[in-house]
Amino acid sequence: MTESDEKPLHGIRVLEIGAYLAAPLVGKHLQSLGAEVDVIIRPASARGAEAEEAWRPATTAALRRGKGVHNLDLKDNDVGAERAHGLIARADVVIVGFAPSVAKRLRVDAASCHLLNERCIHLSLPGFSDHEASRMTAPAWEAAILAASGLFRDMGL
Repeated sequence: MTESDEKPLHGIRVLEIGAYLAAPLVGKHLQSLGAEVDVIIRPASARGAEAEEAWRPATTAALRRGKGVHNLDLKDNDVGAERAHGLIARADVVIVGFAPSVAKRLRVDAASCHLLNERCIHLSLPGFSDHEASRMTAPAWEAAILAASGLFRDMGL
């Protein structure tokens, strides 16, 4: 590949932390533009991991294809969080698909990431803001977000 053939994000390192669609789709788009993408997934023993893996396995596999996959428990400060912090320290972009309170608790919020790597770009993709107290416990699924925003309507299905 010649220098002129390189994709625009060649040499950019992205760390993706999140499940289902938002964070993985952003990671996939950046990967298609030439970024090297690593993804942190929760261990099989973690709450919600089984349901996440069972949800559209072909879609999940397609979204992870070509990415470096790291199975880490972010709640494990000795191993999981330490390895995650190493990935954050070398990333140019960190994509987080958790609610702000979850990201803060797991120390992958912007402030925590910038303590490890002040030059990284931190992208937060929560379904709802922590400032929306009435929605903080609602699952951030497309239908819930559309209904909460007033865009959802019964399509007669």
